[in-house]
Amino acid sequence: MFLSKYVLYLPESIGETHKNSVIVANAMAVELLNYGIMTDKAILDRIAHYEPGKARETAYEILKSFTIGDVNPPLFDGWEDREYFSFGEFVVQIAVYMIQVSGNDLANPDYLDELKDRVEFKKVKALKLSTESEAGDHFQSLLSTGQSRKQQKTIEAFAKEFPVGTYIKSDESRIAVLLARGLDNLIDMKAKPADILRYFAARKEFEQVNLPHGVIYDNMTWQERKAAFEFLSTFDNEYILEGMGNNRAAWNRFFRHTHLFQQQEFLRKYDEFSACAWVSVGGKVEATPVDIRHLINKMVSEGVAEITVKGALAYRTFASRVATAVEGQDYASIELLMDKRPGYLLRNIATISNAVTTENRTAFLALCRKSIVVSKPEVLFSILQIDSRANYRIIDVKGDTVVQEADYSPYITAIQQDIEIEISHRYGRQGKVVFDESLKDTIVPFLARNQELYRGTKIPFGNEKYLHFFIHWIQDKQRTDLDHSHIIFHDNHVEQIAFYNQANEYITQSGDITNAPEPKGATEYSVFKLDKIPTSVRYIVPVVNVYCGDNFKDLQEAYAGFMFNDSKKFNINREHVRYDLSQPAIMNVPFVIDMNTKEIIIVDYNTRSYSSKIRIAMDFQDTLLKIIDASQSMNKMTIERFARLLSGEGGIDLTITDNPQGVLEIAPSELSKLIA
Repeated sequence: MFLSKYVLYLPESIGETHKNSVIVANAMAVELLNYGIMTDKAILDRIAHYEPGKARETAYEILKSFTIGDVNPPLFDGWEDREYFSFGEFVVQIAVYMIQVSGNDLANPDYLDELKDRVEFKKVKALKLSTESEAGDHFQSLLSTGQSRKQQKTIEAFAKEFPVGTYIKSDESRIAVLLARGLDNLIDMKAKPADILRYFAARKEFEQVNLPHGVIYDNMTWQERKAAFEFLSTFDNEYILEGMGNNRAAWNRFFRHTHLFQQQEFLRKYDEFSACAWVSVGGKVEATPVDIRHLINKMVSEGVAEITVKGALAYRTFASRVATAVEGQDYASIELLMDKRPGYLLRNIATISNAVTTENRTAFLALCRKSIVVSKPEVLFSILQIDSRANYRIIDVKGDTVVQEADYSPYITAIQQDIEIEISHRYGRQGKVVFDESLKDTIVPFLARNQELYRGTKIPFGNEKYLHFFIHWIQDKQRTDLDHSHIIFHDNHVEQIAFYNQANEYITQSGDITNAPEPKGATEYSVFKLDKIPTSVRYIVPVVNVYCGDNFKDLQEAYAGFMFNDSKKFNINREHVRYDLSQPAIMNVPFVIDMNTKEIIIVDYNTRSYSSKIRIAMDFQDTLLKIIDASQSMNKMTIERFARLLSGEGGIDLTITDNPQGVLEIAPSELSKLIA
């Protein structure tokens, strides 16, 4: 389990060394020495204590990272499958030395130390064993950052050795841990209902973890089915029904796979869940199993389910019932609905507040306070950033950016005041929180999707000669071709630079790369001659899109960036501004170049559906202006504002600084810990 290229963790094994395992460890060490890598003696000791089969497997995985392959073939042909090595079998070259290696040598636990005395090693890299603490910290960092699919096997391996100390946001990472630990950990990990489906799909084939169309589940024992239904029965019925509605096909396949409706024991013991499942699949009312018929009748009478003209059941989503109540200004129904899901109120405050009148204003604000107390910090902070005077608002939903006209309630200001009180009560400190003056207007990093950049950031430029814009990506399982292009808005026409039209007088593209295999991936770039851009140009809009393959989120790595330079020559290793492409989208506009104001404005516009660039050019200028307007009107959560919310009455309790030196100082990137 590698922490970095030259640092790895191996779990300890209690017991004696195994002769064959010593041979494997030394053979691996000699193999690595041949390529200039010195293995830490502690690593060899760990491998020597493993059973021979595990020793060969471990050594092979280590070697695979450095030497196995067409470029660096193995030194000892087929060594990982051998049980022994004969005397005088090998003469190998290590550095400039010819060394005879015998079976007796490889069986000697001190052979590597003796070899060091015979050979003068100058330019070698050290492969080191990490401490338990370092490996544990690395595991937690993997869980908290949401890694690519390639790293899920690493997470699964770490999960067998280390505890999980945090909620895991990434679906893939959460399932990797469950695969390592089993279904007994579902409750402790705060797993979601769909994690049951993901678990059995991933156990069949990990690439199915996101429940694709036609997902196939692994075989389940009777006890596993009972454990699955036991877990699913712990959730509220409406929560389960909402989840089933998000991926109806995958749930239907799961019900068929487990024979839920054919097993009377399941129907009786897990009747509430079975009733939800029957509604989800659109079961016929007349065919409803007897054991759940009374529950189905209750759902229909409460308006949770309805009967279609063909006699089938259909779930009425929570949102649709709220929308009906808002449209009819039925405040009594809104109160009943919000009592069931108080957290929903704040997440949809702009819509729900439209049903409030002066007569029920006081009751509504009291209802909001109940919601504030149970809401997650990210919801509270998002509302604090609303400017009730804004013309537009931006909504990001699973890879799509939507711009809507803002119609905020006059009660927003009062709600924001209550939220500030709650945050101070929940996360406030005894003393004052102060900060470096240079950080005063910096946006709190954990509230920005990109750590360096947030929507609305303006980066001015003046006399710079060249601007380099680039994209870099590393594909995962399938070939993925990313393209970058530029839409140029003139005063009276639109122009495009793309793979089919790669240059004009002031923008030149590097070319079209269609494949980005690991480990290096691929980079495309454009060079802007800033002093050659005509005055007729108002905006230049870079666009990154997936021509074929995975969306941005499913790539091992994907980011865009730009840099100003006095030289036309592009070099990605120069200091640059980086912008992560991490959404489940296939098209992104990272920023806009405003040639009138000489500014780069971050817009972070995403879409999951492909549109021709011609249509984007026709439609996007209006959307672009709305995004800029909305991002500028946000009541942004700066470090100054954040510090004020958390400050108490005492002396200095904490300092926010770029270079923290002690326990009473913290870097901006660590601020999320204060509201964990």
